[in-house]
Amino acid sequence: GFKKVMLPYYKNWDFEDREVEGIEMIKVRSLRQALDVVRS
Repeated sequence: GFKKVMLPYYKNWDFEDREVEGIEMIKVRSLRQALDVVRS
C-alpha cells in the first residue's frame, strides 16, 4: 500500500515493516534475474 511505496521516506516505520520490505525486495530481484535468464 501507500506506506510501502513511501517506505524510504517514512520515518516512523517499525522493524517488522522493514524486514518485510527487505524480503519483498529480494523476491523482486530474484524474479527479475530469473526473467532475464529466461529471456536470454
